[in-house]
Amino acid sequence: MLALQIHPSYGQSGTQLLQEFTIGDSNSTKFPSVAAHNQTVYIGSGVSANNSGETTDAMIWSMNEQATSAGSRFSIGSALGKTDYSSVAVATGSDGVVFAAWSSINERRIFMSRRDPSSGVWSTRQEVTAADFPIFPQVAVVGNNQAFIIWQGVNTYLSLKIWNQTTNSWSPVYNTTQKTYSTAPAIRAGSGGHVGIGFTTKDLQAAVAIWTGNGLSTEILTSAGNAADTGVAVDSTGKFYAAWRSLGSGIFYAERQAANSWASAQFATGSGKGAVNVVVDAGGTVHLGWISEISGSLRGYYSYRQSGQSSFVTAAATSATVLFNSRLAVSSGGAYAHLVAENFAVGPQKIEYARFRGGTPLVTATPKIAGGTEVIKGATSVSVTFENPQGSPASMIWRWNAAPTEAVNDSGGWQSFATTKTINVPTAVLDAASCLKPSTLYVQLRNASQVTGLVVSDSVIFDTGVTAFVTMINPYSMDRPTTFTPLANELGDFSTDGGASDGHPGYTREQQIYIGIQGVNECGGLKTVAIGRTSTSFGTPMTITNNLFSNVQPVPGTFPVGSNQVWIKVTDGVGNEKTYNTTITYDPNIPSFGGGSFTATSNPNATILTALNFSNVLVTDDYPGRHFWGVWLANSRTNNPTNTALVWYPVEAPGTTNSFTIQNWSLLGGLKASDISTGTYYVFARMLDGAGNPVPEAAIMVATVNLSELTYPKIHLPIVVR
Repeated sequence: MLALQIHPSYGQSGTQLLQEFTIGDSNSTKFPSVAAHNQTVYIGSGVSANNSGETTDAMIWSMNEQATSAGSRFSIGSALGKTDYSSVAVATGSDGVVFAAWSSINERRIFMSRRDPSSGVWSTRQEVTAADFPIFPQVAVVGNNQAFIIWQGVNTYLSLKIWNQTTNSWSPVYNTTQKTYSTAPAIRAGSGGHVGIGFTTKDLQAAVAIWTGNGLSTEILTSAGNAADTGVAVDSTGKFYAAWRSLGSGIFYAERQAANSWASAQFATGSGKGAVNVVVDAGGTVHLGWISEISGSLRGYYSYRQSGQSSFVTAAATSATVLFNSRLAVSSGGAYAHLVAENFAVGPQKIEYARFRGGTPLVTATPKIAGGTEVIKGATSVSVTFENPQGSPASMIWRWNAAPTEAVNDSGGWQSFATTKTINVPTAVLDAASCLKPSTLYVQLRNASQVTGLVVSDSVIFDTGVTAFVTMINPYSMDRPTTFTPLANELGDFSTDGGASDGHPGYTREQQIYIGIQGVNECGGLKTVAIGRTSTSFGTPMTITNNLFSNVQPVPGTFPVGSNQVWIKVTDGVGNEKTYNTTITYDPNIPSFGGGSFTATSNPNATILTALNFSNVLVTDDYPGRHFWGVWLANSRTNNPTNTALVWYPVEAPGTTNSFTIQNWSLLGGLKASDISTGTYYVFARMLDGAGNPVPEAAIMVATVNLSELTYPKIHLPIVVR
């Protein structure tokens, strides 16, 4: 005898009820079934879709193992007739395949459908058998390609038929040597290919039929007249387990010692109703689920005994009462137990679902990519540490940005577990990487017994390169900011050559260049910039702060007059680097002036604005085209173009010819308030080349404007009426 009695007591448990709900669209359910694979739970039942009270459809619900509702149902085929005799059974295979078998009593047939694990599509129903009164189908899956389907009739032998997905064929029908009583049987398959069938004989005995490879060998577990609703399980070693209810009081459990030798004991009190379910997970934990009437309440109960332990924990119970005909499955290697039953506390009766904390410790660990760093350099592999491992993980499977499956993963199947693991990063993941969207690594672990744990994850931002907007231009260009980035090293000094503070961006009159850098969606943050003359040789790096650099820098090396290549190398905070280059023309030479005319015409609507007209301006310089970039302008009330107090403004010359007009030049620019009055105004013009070099002072042109009145531009606002 086994010493393992437990006393189920509602509200006092060694496990825990985690979730419970009624499936609202399961009207008129009878003999519901449940199966699970990894973290997905499947529930099957015949349902009256038209609320007629008779079964119309074989329905399937699927949900995550921690769901708070079952979601929408899906019909896999018609199931017609009285609800007691039109039931659905489901089972899963090692690769996630789902098989369903159901009876359609009005058609006197058993049907089967298969859900493909890759596409998720259920096959069209196919006939398993046609008989006088085939009822109570049950199904188990061996591996991923063999479905063992059983059924029985009234006072007939239990029948078995095997579907082979690989050969797309059925076996002959196999029968038990004992006739059955009209209660639903059970069937389980172990990972080693062993199959056991639990049933009730016509003499009300608990019986187990064992598949021998070419038939069924039946073993009787109890004396006649005192047992029913036998559940069965088989572990990875081929050891069989059974459980049943007494026709008097009590729930019993047994373990097979040898052929026709079973050790049994009562493990729970109360008057049992319907199937007694037993499941053995890959880790050797035994799970039990059943319904008992205790203190006038029919509740579902769950208990477990961990591998290596001698007793079951105190059971947990459902909150719902008036339950019948339960079935049990476990997920995540036994971490969760799922019980379904008929709930007759509502009308018409519906499926009651309850989830319990299972008896197998979770096989899990906490992944940390690069030690938990938020942003890392994009690379083809990363180092991942696994903190706080539990449940003795032995192997692992992973996938980026989606949960892995055995069919779809980035790890090439199951790999050995280590607390520090180098994990590959596919090119597609790096190509899609963004600072705004972290990449997530999903990992699933399992132990040496192939108990599979929950999917765990960690996220990281891959910084796959320097991303910056870079400007490398004339240090005197007005396109550069007026505020520079402070630097520890000395800036390049502007000379006092009297040149203009603007010019063509691609020219310079000094051995200097303006460098502007702004990080654009830069995940790791810009870190340094170094300047050089080739793509491989750079000077001392300068620090970039807050993703911004703005400075004039001396160009290293020789800097001959004419075209020069200048390079910079930018790095970011995670080690990415990128080089940029530009061509800038060094022109320190003063252009010569060959003549031209210059006049100014006042605007009669705003006399302080003038049109500056240049005609046939001749300049000699290396600047291409007309040999000048623009003109330097200054206003004065006296005709003294060499006055050092003049304020000069560089203006780019419009057009491409030697004659051009600058519109709306203000005569007041650069003057003091005391200088503003009617009278004569002088405008001085000095031609500039691309580097901002002016023609000699002797070549300054003068235009005169006489104002008898001062008028200013007017701004016209729209009329607003309210």
